[in-house]
Amino acid sequence: RFEGAGCLFPVPPGEHVECGYLIVPEDRARPGSPLIRLAVAILRSPSGKPSPDPILFLEDGPGAGAIANAAQWLDSPLRRRRDVILLDRRGTGLSEPLLNCPELDELALDLLEQALTPEQEAEQRLASARTCRDRLRMNGVNLAAYTSQTNAADIADLRKTLGYAE
Repeated sequence: RFEGAGCLFPVPPGEHVECGYLIVPEDRARPGSPLIRLAVAILRSPSGKPSPDPILFLEDGPGAGAIANAAQWLDSPLRRRRDVILLDRRGTGLSEPLLNCPELDELALDLLEQALTPEQEAEQRLASARTCRDRLRMNGVNLAAYTSQTNAADIADLRKTLGYAE
């Protein structure tokens, strides 16, 4: 289901933008799985009759969210004929839960001050990644449910929920 919410970015006057969350099960294979919230921004085309197939934008890169780039999409000529949908995939951007690893960010700064061999540095990175993984698991996150396959299923649900044929 889609739950509307206020946009967490400035929306200029006169722009038709809807924000909210797509609510989906974390683990689609497990009945009663906890629900997660995927952040969505729908930037409606200013044309009176947009094409029926929107543009769906997913940010590339680990942990990056698409909604952070909403301002550049507001001015995009691609919106002349189509709605643009920005989706922060599972674990990214404004979606909940956010699967960030501050342990790795802190380590990156610490490594700048150390003269380590590549093997020592790799060992510390692995230890930090394990600490992050363990923290997320302890907080109830099922990391096996954050895959390309589940992202594809989320996108199919988003399309259906928003009423787009394709």
